[in-house]
Amino acid sequence: MKTIERDNFKIHYRNNFEIIDIEEKDENNKEKRNQYSHCMSNVDFMIKANDKIIFIELKNFKIKDKNQLEDKIKSLKIEEPLNKDSIIYELIQKGRGTFIKEYSSGYINNNIDIYYFIIFYFPFKIRNMKFKSNINKYLNKNLPIIKNDSVYKKSFIKTILFITIDEWNEISKEMDIENIIFEPI
Repeated sequence: MKTIERDNFKIHYRNNFEIIDIEEKDENNKEKRNQYSHCMSNVDFMIKANDKIIFIELKNFKIKDKNQLEDKIKSLKIEEPLNKDSIIYELIQKGRGTFIKEYSSGYINNNIDIYYFIIFYFPFKIRNMKFKSNINKYLNKNLPIIKNDSVYKKSFIKTILFITIDEWNEISKEMDIENIIFEPI
C-alpha cells in the first residue's frame, strides 16, 4: 500500500487505480498539470478508476473542542453560497476549475463519469449535521449535476457530496474503490 499526505490527511491506496496529484511540481518547481493556477482553483487530487474520475477535496477542521464548533460552522458562511468567503463558493470554484482544465486537456471525455467528493473531518462526533445537508443542497444547486430538470444540457458531474470519512468508506465500497483510505493527522 502507498501513502501520500495532503491537507492534514494521510491517504493510503493500492495501485489498482491512478491517483493524480494535480499540484505535482516538476524539477523547476512548476505545476506539471495546472498551467492556470493563478486564475483557476483545483481540487486536492483526482482518482481515475476504470470508467470514472473522482475529484477529491479534503477538509480537516482542526478545532480543539465542541465549544469552537458553532464558530467554525458560522465561519463557513453556508447560508451565503455565492459569497466569496463561503466554503460553498470555494468548493464550486474548485470543481469547475478542475473540470475545465481536465476537459480542455483531453483527459476527461464524454464516456467517463465524474464524481466530486469533499471529505471532511471533525475530531469528535457531531449530532446535528444540518450544516452538512445545507452544504450539499447548495453544491447541488450551483454545479451542473446530471438530473432531468437541470438547466444544463450537458451536465458533467454525476454526484457531488460533502461527506464524512465513514460515509466515504461506504460509498467507496459501492463504487469498487474501497482501497483508498483517508486518515486524519
